[in-house]
Amino acid sequence: MLLITSGEYVETELFAEFGRIPPAFLPVGNKRLYTYQISQLAPHYSDIWLTLPVDFELDEADRRTLARQDVHIFRTPSGIPLGRAIADFIDATGHAGMLDILYGDTLIGDTRFDGTDWLAVGDSDENYHWHHEVPKNGQPGGTWTGMFSFSDAGKLGRQLASETDFIAAVTGYGSDVGHMAHKVVRKWLDFGHIHTYFDSKREITTQRHFNQLQIADGVLTKSSSDARKMLAEAAWFEQAPPAIRPFLPNFIARNETPTGYQLEYLHLAALNELYVFGRLPERVWRKIFSACDTYLRAASRIPMPDALPAGLAESTYDAKTRQRLDQFSLQTGVSLDAAWRFNGMPTPSLRDMAAQAADAVLTHPDAASFIHGDFCFSNILFDFRAGRLKLIDPRGIDCRGIPTPYGDLRYEVGKLAHSVLGLYDYIVAGFYHLSMDGQAVTFTVFADRVEPVKRLFAETEFLGRRPASWDCYPLMLLLFLSMLPLHADNPDRQRALLANCLKIYLEWKHDHHTDGGTEQPLS
Repeated sequence: MLLITSGEYVETELFAEFGRIPPAFLPVGNKRLYTYQISQLAPHYSDIWLTLPVDFELDEADRRTLARQDVHIFRTPSGIPLGRAIADFIDATGHAGMLDILYGDTLIGDTRFDGTDWLAVGDSDENYHWHHEVPKNGQPGGTWTGMFSFSDAGKLGRQLASETDFIAAVTGYGSDVGHMAHKVVRKWLDFGHIHTYFDSKREITTQRHFNQLQIADGVLTKSSSDARKMLAEAAWFEQAPPAIRPFLPNFIARNETPTGYQLEYLHLAALNELYVFGRLPERVWRKIFSACDTYLRAASRIPMPDALPAGLAESTYDAKTRQRLDQFSLQTGVSLDAAWRFNGMPTPSLRDMAAQAADAVLTHPDAASFIHGDFCFSNILFDFRAGRLKLIDPRGIDCRGIPTPYGDLRYEVGKLAHSVLGLYDYIVAGFYHLSMDGQAVTFTVFADRVEPVKRLFAETEFLGRRPASWDCYPLMLLLFLSMLPLHADNPDRQRALLANCLKIYLEWKHDHHTDGGTEQPLS
């Protein structure tokens, strides 16, 4: 049996950034930490338990994920000592055989050790209240890393009944059984403190198939086989006006082989991590949206050297979408002219939806400005100490392939809305249920918890205008339609994004304003 102990909430500094969640629920590489723990260790155990605070409410997506992995939940009162929580677990389950324990904030890089009655130790130069041992009695010294194996859970339970301090109980158990072997781990990651969290997180990076990321000595190196894309991003950073530079990590240099560039690596969370995996109150999101407005205002004040090229809007919003849909249809065989039914409601064809959305956007004038070009949650880091955004992964190139930092400010707001209202990052995280029968789609995104944040966003003014008056819904629809062929590497996600296009279309049309009104579209 394996017990992952996550029955207490994260410490104060992590709480301030992610909200009131247990450590095993921290975001790492666009997943929860527990998914890595279970994936790594599940092959070695027939029975896995996870402790959680008694008052922690599981989201539907987590409930389904844990059930699918056959992980059992044991609830413990928040605030009780670790030893007491483990003692309660042993008593409640009646387990008396072998029991391995992993701290909920820990990943062990080594494979499972053979045998039992051991604890894992490693090296660390961090100054936290970890238990350290000097070498003695033939055992190596080191820091207790947070993984233990006991041959007799009943004996451990009896130790904990008389000594609820877990470390003291483990020491007493070792005396009872003769010894606790110390197994040296080559690599272990601790996510339980703000500093160690970001240090450990950088070991697990998210990357799409066309990018490579390396992080070393405080420098992030990004490279890709798409040299034009990399050069455009590098040029955007190099040419960013002084008013924009406070919103950026320090640009260090270009790389020639492979083509890419280097940035300062920032120990900050991206907004998609906070939105999907965190539990921040509305007042914090109000601060974040205000910071987004501060950046957009700074960008809007950058002088335009020239007007945007004639026909750029038509190319961006109409021609590109039609070309991407043709590509998607060739990939998948999906008809662009067939009507759909979404959760029982009729929608037109993908081609018709694209035409309606493009017409709605092109009816209104663009807002020429300096732009990031991909102003979505995964490219926006938030510095809680400074209350400021830090932006990464700019587009730097327009839809015609011409490098430029200028474009339509409506596109920026549309990208922001596609993260908040369009729930793009929830879909990427797999937090949805989808079934398709021909042209009939049943689709649910498990994001009920962020409904108040969506309402807050819809009511927030960006440059003095609410998102709806920036044409955010038709823009979102065009964005989701355009990205369909870009997700061919994951067919299930691609189908979910298609379903989301139908969802967004119906939301838009349910509260459609031909005058670009500012009322919140209904969900």
